[in-house]
Amino acid sequence: TACYPPWVLGGLHRSYSIDGMTFDVGTFLFRHDYEIFRIFPRLLPLFVEVESQFGVIREDGRLDAYPMSLKGMRTSLGWMRMARCGIEILRGKMRYRDKADVARFSQYYLGETLYSASGLRAYMERLYQVPGDQITRDFSEKRLALVAKYGSLRQVMKKTWRQSVSMRNPLDDIEPKLQKKVLARPPDGFDKVYGSIGETLIQSGAELHLGVRITSIQREGNKFLVRYRAADSAAGSETEEMFDYIFSTIPLEILLRLSGQTVEVTPHYMQLFTLFYSTRGALPVKFNVIHNFMERGAWKRITNFSRYYGRRDGMEYFSVEGTLGEGVEKDQALLAARQDFEAFCQRSEVFPKEVCFLGGAVTPNAYPVLDAASIACSQEMLARIEGFGLFPIGRQGEFDYISSGDVAVKARKAADALLLKLTNHTRH
Repeated sequence: TACYPPWVLGGLHRSYSIDGMTFDVGTFLFRHDYEIFRIFPRLLPLFVEVESQFGVIREDGRLDAYPMSLKGMRTSLGWMRMARCGIEILRGKMRYRDKADVARFSQYYLGETLYSASGLRAYMERLYQVPGDQITRDFSEKRLALVAKYGSLRQVMKKTWRQSVSMRNPLDDIEPKLQKKVLARPPDGFDKVYGSIGETLIQSGAELHLGVRITSIQREGNKFLVRYRAADSAAGSETEEMFDYIFSTIPLEILLRLSGQTVEVTPHYMQLFTLFYSTRGALPVKFNVIHNFMERGAWKRITNFSRYYGRRDGMEYFSVEGTLGEGVEKDQALLAARQDFEAFCQRSEVFPKEVCFLGGAVTPNAYPVLDAASIACSQEMLARIEGFGLFPIGRQGEFDYISSGDVAVKARKAADALLLKLTNHTRH
């Protein structure tokens, strides 16, 4: 049985259709070996194979590969500063070897100048709205894998040697090679995907309760009594149902309160704002997704959906995302974000100046803030939840900044472990 507050499945995989154009609240692209395709094989034909290139725009207005290419940085910095960067990288292997936070992690691989001049520092601090030395190593290891992979001195030297043997300029090729052929959700949005998942679950014997809100979870021996009512009803009759096991994907503090436990301190989240735009102009051709590596601007990423699904009535359409702190008023935040982005378009030499705002959305609890206090708080909460006998899972359920692909893998493993446990219990 699955109880879900919204009227549709999908979580953060949520699409909005406006005037025949469909947007997502994020950038979601999938590999062909994505775990969800193994669990639900009938989904694969629904997805669209696309070519995708991730890029960045830097302070000087230049576009480059994400997170950077040595060729691009050489153009921005020049040979003298690049030589200095090489010395800083060597020095950083000793100075920042503990990689204790985002700043030290990045400077271990890139050195001080590249970390700042590339725009990576500005991007990371924009995401959480705090200095990089306040964002823990946990975040770095989960979300800065490209920096570690392509900033590894061993890898750079290896590639340099290979290219020098072939008599080519090594700096032209030492850059991230992101997977170009990927899968995008169906043109009509994620509803089609999760509609198919829902049908498969029901056909396999599962029950789905959409549009309900759980009011309490009570432990009764080895079982759990769950009470819930319609999500749009503040009062009214409740439904009671008994469960042997409960997997939860909701924020930790909500789950604790539902189970009757006190919550005095909560971990922090960032909200996500998403603006929906169209334009008769043309966005930069090379990149489908562009990250803001400039010092200015509240937005962090642009996703051009018309590159995947084609123009609509001659217009390109795209989303613009950024983060908001907790407790920010939604309408004012969207207005400020819109004004900020449209001012950027007026200044930019590579983006169209005339863009049409179509709407926006704010997603609460989108990003767990992996600072020391929030991690300590979440670990204490997880211990209490698991002690109560519940199984938290997912980005919000475990307070873990992981991708939807990693969530699917963990969910599959958790389900397999439970089935194995039940099978062994039955045998004995």
